Amino acid sequence: MSDDLGPGVIYTEHADLKAGTKIASLWSYESAVRGRGRKAVALNQDRNPEYWLERSDPLLNTILPGTPVSVVVNLDALWAVGRSLATSSLVPRVSVVGPVTQKRIVRPGPRVGAIGAVLPATLAMKAFGVPASELVDRIVPLDDLWTRQETTRLLDDLVAAPARDQMIALRDAVLSRIELRGQD
Repeated sequence: MSDDLGPGVIYTEHADLKAGTKIASLWSYESAVRGRGRKAVALNQDRNPEYWLERSDPLLNTILPGTPVSVVVNLDALWAVGRSLATSSLVPRVSVVGPVTQKRIVRPGPRVGAIGAVLPATLAMKAFGVPASELVDRIVPLDDLWTRQETTRLLDDLVAAPARDQMIALRDAVLSRIELRGQD
């Protein structure tokens, strides 16, 4: 008899890495197999909360309405997003999700590996060079807002790094943009 309960996804909120910054949330999703001893909610070694999600969980499969702006980096199988299957489209590997006025359905790939940084809408101009109002209900490739070189460098840094270092690299890239534009 196996000790595994089946495939799912671990959602981690990296509270320790965002503390003291202007970032509202740093998060990651990672495919995993749930062992018998795995609780639905647990603290990891860095004392950050981890949540076990079934593949059908709305937290994994829905973008809810809200005003924040997010940078999302998909490090595994591509996802599709849309209000229906007919209107779904693939999400760019590195993208910016603007404020959302209506929930959207997310269709993750067979394996999930993604990280993200959530910012208050008031920081969109500093982080991306456009006001949040231009990003409403849009998912935009990051290299449309940053230079292709910056986006490529970020993705290269993330792909080669261990999980915690990926979160630090994403946080630092976003914060450096905010601080750079803050000096204009």
